[in-house]
Amino acid sequence: MKTIALCLCFVAGIGSAVPAFSNIAMPQRAPSPAGDILAPLPGLDSLRIDRENLRLDLTGDPSGRSLAHYEISNPSGISAASDLYFVTPFMDDVYVTVDGRRADFDRVMLSRDRLPWPVRENDYAWWPKDGEMDAARFRAEFSAGETTVIEVSFRLPAGYDNALAGTGISPAAVAHALNWSKPGDRVAWYVYALETSRTFKGGFGTLHLEITVPAGTELICNAAIGEKKSGRGFDTYTMESKGLPVPAIDAKVITRGVYNFLGGTVGCGLATDFNASTSFLGQALIDVFFLNHQFSTGIEGNPFGTIGGLKIPLIYTFVFGTTRSLYSAFFADVRLSAGVLIDLLPETAVGFRVSAGMRLMMFLMEISYDFHPFDAARGYTGRLTFLGKISL
Repeated sequence: MKTIALCLCFVAGIGSAVPAFSNIAMPQRAPSPAGDILAPLPGLDSLRIDRENLRLDLTGDPSGRSLAHYEISNPSGISAASDLYFVTPFMDDVYVTVDGRRADFDRVMLSRDRLPWPVRENDYAWWPKDGEMDAARFRAEFSAGETTVIEVSFRLPAGYDNALAGTGISPAAVAHALNWSKPGDRVAWYVYALETSRTFKGGFGTLHLEITVPAGTELICNAAIGEKKSGRGFDTYTMESKGLPVPAIDAKVITRGVYNFLGGTVGCGLATDFNASTSFLGQALIDVFFLNHQFSTGIEGNPFGTIGGLKIPLIYTFVFGTTRSLYSAFFADVRLSAGVLIDLLPETAVGFRVSAGMRLMMFLMEISYDFHPFDAARGYTGRLTFLGKISL
């Protein structure tokens, strides 16, 4: 007797857990450990996977189920029966049917170096080199000249991969305290190996693949999946291939972080007009973020005096950096600003401002220089300000 193996495994990666699953496989030697060695049955050598319908539910919904549907033909004139293995670590909701009848299974443990099928050096890279994997073992019969339908339904636990966590994030928005507590992008990672089906001596026919993800998420997959169809809060991608299109399906479901791109900043500090006095300065701004750019407007002035008057600043700020990082999000960033100042009291022409600042945590220290080149007689010739700002 030989053994057919349908494998599903969970691999621990560096810094993240990556679940990996595997297709059905035809063994080429007796199970080990087995206790007794049985002679091979000729009928098993002719078994062919005519069609596989693989539906992967990557929605993360606890009620969502994936399904591997196999149509296995036995063109020989010899009927055969065999055990099958389905590796199920971290899963307790596996349902198996053979020709529509539920198949009971036993729990067994499998290790890479003692699998019931041959493993070459580059095969089964998804299988952990150390340790054992929990598996369900059940039995199926293959009648001569008939097609046997095997279905295994299960829930897929996702691993987490943070390699893409900074993709598409606005550094200016992330740098704002309003967004520090946001989790950023979340990437659920799934790997489903197809190459184990190549061990069937009868060959492999057609693969129909269907992948379902939550609506609004982004799917990155190495298989040439078709256009998505949306409905009931989910997006579904499909493809059909003669033979196996890739050795393994590598799929990542990205949920983009939801950020606020409108915030506020308040500040206070000192201003000097270089003539005779130094005075208090208060500021309240509304901030709009876009990529590395921040646009701010509001009002500023000295509530206790008239130095420099009451002004409306229109400020553009460039925030250095390209992606979200713990450093930029929680510790510090460097920024440069420039803009115009519209004087309200006293009435003068428009002035200009240039500034530079560094944010340490939620507190931003900014030094700016205002100048008034058009009408110095009615205003000031220059003003240096030292502001401490807090993001809201």
